[in-house]
Amino acid sequence: MRRSPLPARVPLDGASLVPVERLPQANARFHIGEHAVNMAGPVIGGALVVGLGHQAAIYVDAGTFLLSALLIWPVRVARGALTKRGRSMLTDVREGLSFLLRGDKVVLTTALAIAACNFGVWLLLAGLVYYLSSYHGFTPGEIGVVYAFQGAGAVIGAWLGSRLLRRYPPGQVICWAVAAGGLSMLAMIVARGPVPIGLAWLGQFAAAGTSIVAVATVRQLLVPDHLLGRVLGTTRMIAFLSIPLASLATGVFESETRNAYALMVVAGVGWLAIAAVVAYTPLGRLSLPDLRDGREGRSAPPGESPPPDPR
Repeated sequence: MRRSPLPARVPLDGASLVPVERLPQANARFHIGEHAVNMAGPVIGGALVVGLGHQAAIYVDAGTFLLSALLIWPVRVARGALTKRGRSMLTDVREGLSFLLRGDKVVLTTALAIAACNFGVWLLLAGLVYYLSSYHGFTPGEIGVVYAFQGAGAVIGAWLGSRLLRRYPPGQVICWAVAAGGLSMLAMIVARGPVPIGLAWLGQFAAAGTSIVAVATVRQLLVPDHLLGRVLGTTRMIAFLSIPLASLATGVFESETRNAYALMVVAGVGWLAIAAVVAYTPLGRLSLPDLRDGREGRSAPPGESPPPDPR
């Protein structure tokens, strides 16, 4: 029933569980598994709303979270929790920010680029249900079809990302994907009907899925293992900060102008501009062999060792 946010959700522990050369494939499978399940959610949700009402759909949605917790529970028990006594959340955030500001600026670039991308796409996502129902008069079932296309796009994008990273540098893949996402949002201006609008969103989510796989791989190869959770958690925090701002901007703009198509122009052109800027940064010139060599030569800082492997 629930649509996952874009595009900062990445696995945090893949680099410690998967050989370096298989990180792109592992990140892709993680993303595919998540969104393959999510594809069915919007369609089932629309059917439940039509057949049984909103209340039944909410109960089923809550049940899926309970099921998720039950599935996670044995994993937590089996692996145990690695914690360091005396640490606070603020300490972890400070160490994550310290690495971003003083360490490799490529990781900081990924966080800022994703924050900008999130702002652009959430100008449209924040008011998507209102746009589909108010501008086009879509039924709950038709809205579910649009969301199902989004899930399919995310799966296709993850699959593409894994394969593109075998042939092209991750920086180029990220730039191409962001540019394709911008063009897809511009295509929404002329799209009419559940299928054409859904196809435009499929293109956008495919582009986002491709960039997610590439960004996740870059971060996992650049961030030391003992800092991975702290740094990636901090980058997600930075990336998500723009979402409430975009949602607020969408509400104000729509209330004042009732012109969703202008927001599509801003979002699409914005993603194209982000792709152009990133192409001229160190991120845009990265190659996987360089990242792998750097990771193999990296070690923990003096006085701090990576946590022990609980296996």
